[in-house]
Amino acid sequence: MPKIKTSRVKYPEGWELIEPTLRDLEAKMRE
Repeated sequence: MPKIKTSRVKYPEGWELIEPTLRDLEAKMRE
């Protein structure tokens, strides 16, 4: 996911910290 896109979208504060965890959970659920 390009950083340009993330900076333009309004994410909640601290999203940068939890996003990797959410992506990891998402990947595990797909397995």
